[in-house]
Amino acid sequence: MPLMTAPLLLPLLLPVLPASSPPQQVPPVRSSLRLDPATQGTAEDPGVASDGERTVVVYGDDFDHGSGIESTIHVVRGDGRGLGWSPPVRVDQDTGAVLSRKFVQNDCVHLSGNRVYVVWEDRRFNVGGYNDDLYFARSDDGGASFGPERLLDKGMPPGSGRVEVYHVAFSPDAAGDHLYVLVSPSASSAAADDLYLLSSHDGGLTWSGPVPVSSRNGSADADAIALAADGTTVHVAWADDRNGGNATWYRRSTDGGATWGPELRLDSGSPGPTGSFKDGVVLAASGATVAVAWLASAGGDTLLARVSTDAGASFGPERRIGSYATGADDVDNPAVDVAADGTVALVWEDDRSGGDAIHAAASPDGGSTWTADPLISGSRAGFPRVLAAGGALFATWTGSGFPDRTEGAFSLDRGTTWSAWFRVGDTTGDADFAELAWNERYGNLIQVWLADDSGANRLYAGGYRPQFLRVLGPITAGGTVRFELRNFRHGGFGAALISGGAATGSFLLPFGDGRETGLLDDAILRTARANIPGVLSTALVAGDGTTPPLTWPAGLPLGTPLFLAGVSWDATGGVVLGDLTDLVTDSVQ
Repeated sequence: MPLMTAPLLLPLLLPVLPASSPPQQVPPVRSSLRLDPATQGTAEDPGVASDGERTVVVYGDDFDHGSGIESTIHVVRGDGRGLGWSPPVRVDQDTGAVLSRKFVQNDCVHLSGNRVYVVWEDRRFNVGGYNDDLYFARSDDGGASFGPERLLDKGMPPGSGRVEVYHVAFSPDAAGDHLYVLVSPSASSAAADDLYLLSSHDGGLTWSGPVPVSSRNGSADADAIALAADGTTVHVAWADDRNGGNATWYRRSTDGGATWGPELRLDSGSPGPTGSFKDGVVLAASGATVAVAWLASAGGDTLLARVSTDAGASFGPERRIGSYATGADDVDNPAVDVAADGTVALVWEDDRSGGDAIHAAASPDGGSTWTADPLISGSRAGFPRVLAAGGALFATWTGSGFPDRTEGAFSLDRGTTWSAWFRVGDTTGDADFAELAWNERYGNLIQVWLADDSGANRLYAGGYRPQFLRVLGPITAGGTVRFELRNFRHGGFGAALISGGAATGSFLLPFGDGRETGLLDDAILRTARANIPGVLSTALVAGDGTTPPLTWPAGLPLGTPLFLAGVSWDATGGVVLGDLTDLVTDSVQ
C-alpha cells in the first residue's frame, strides 16, 4: 500500500547515515522574491505574520520621500510556504489632497485565520508636522480587502501630542481575538512621555479607551517600552526616570488591560542621576514564562535579564548575560523570545572580537542557568532578531559589511549549539529591516527585508525550512541514487516524494493532512508513493536519515525535470505526517 500506509513494514527500515553526521546542517534557502512592484517611492518598515495557509506582509510606501510627507500603507498576501504572493492591497483610506506621513513597524500586523489586523502611526491631522495618531484596520478575507479604518484614542485629542513609540501584541481566541496597543504619547518634545494601553477583545470591532500603565504619567518620562500578551494576561516593561536616573520597571494585567497589579522595579542599580539603564528593554512571554532583558551602563555596557515562571507574579534574580568584557566592549540591540516549552532565547550584538557581531544565549530552565554565548554570525553584523518556534530557535540580522546582506542561523537543541551562519536571500543591494515569522503548519521560516538593488529600498521575501532533502549523486538511467533527509524535528521515519512535469503541481499530502507539496500528481509520483515504505524511505535517527540506494529506471528522457520533497511521519496508532520540506529541483542526466 503506497505512501506510508503499511505501518507494519516500518520497523524494517534501517537508517543509512553518513560516516559524519554534524547536527543542524544549513538548509537550502528560497530565492528572493520582490513583493512591491508598484512602489512609487521607497518601501519602508516591513512587518510579517503567518498562520496556516496564509502569510501577510505590511509595509509603507514613502512615495514623497523627498519631503518626507506623503505615504501609504499596504499589505501583500502569500501562502504558508512563503510563495504565491499577490499584488499589494492598500490599507489606509487617507484621501487628503496631500497625504500624510505614515509609519508601520515589525509588530503592527497580525493574522488569525482569515482575519488580518494592522495598526499604524499617522500624521493625518497634522500634515507636515510631528503630531501623530494611531489607526487600526481589519480584513476578514485574508487581506484581499480592508474594512473602514478606525482612529484609536492615544490619550490625547487627535492632532495634538506625539506618539513617541508604540507596540502591538496579539493573542488568538476563538471567542474573539485579543489585540493590545501600548502607546507612549507626549504633549510636546519637551514634555514627559506617558504610557497607556488600548485593548480589544473582539478582534478590533470595539476598543477600550486609554488605560494608564505607569503610575507616574505626567511626571516621569517613559522610554524603551515593551509589550507581550497571552490571552488576557498582559505584560509591560519600560524605563522611566521617576528616581532621577532611568530604571527598568514591569507591570502586568490579568484582566485584559482593565486593571493593573503593582509596579515592580526589575534592575538592581542605584536610583539617582547616574542611573543603571542604558537602553533596549525587550520583553517576551509564553504561558507561565516571562522574560525581560535590558542594557545597563553603570560600569560599562551590560546585558541583564530577569525571568518569571509564574506569569509575571514574581521574577527570578537579575542575571548578567554574555561573556564580553564589561567596560571595554560595546553591547547593543538585544532581542528576546520565549518558546512554548519555556526556553528563553536572547540575541544581541557586541564588539568583543573587534567589530560588531551577533551572539546568542538561551535558558532552558526559567532563567536559572544560561548557555554559553557563542558567536553565531560573521565578524561584522548588527540589528538581530530572534524567534523561538517549532521546537527551534531562529536568528536573523544584516551583516558582512557594506552592502549588508540578510543572514541567519538556527538551533535545534534549545540554544546549546547553533548552525553555521548563512545567507538568507540573494539580493545584492544593501539590506535593512530583516524581520521573521514562523508558519507552524509548514514548519517554515519566512523572512522579509528591504534592499536597494534597484537604487531605492524595495521589499523582498525569502526564508527556509530547517528540515531539508538532498539528492546524493546524479540521477541517471541505470545509475544509483540516494536521498538524504536532515534536521527533521517530528517523526521517526522519512521519505522522498518525486514528481516530474514542466512545472510544479498541487499534490496535497494524504491522511487528512492537506498540506500543499507543490508536486505534480503524475506517474512518477505514483511510482514513488508505491515505494514508501521501501527504497524511498528511511528511519530517522536524531532527525537525520538516508534512503537505501535506488537504481533509477530507464525510460525517462535525458533532461526530464524532477521535483522532490521530503516528508516525515510516525505510525503509532496510524500514520501521522510530520515535517515537510521545500521543493528541490533536479533532472535526469
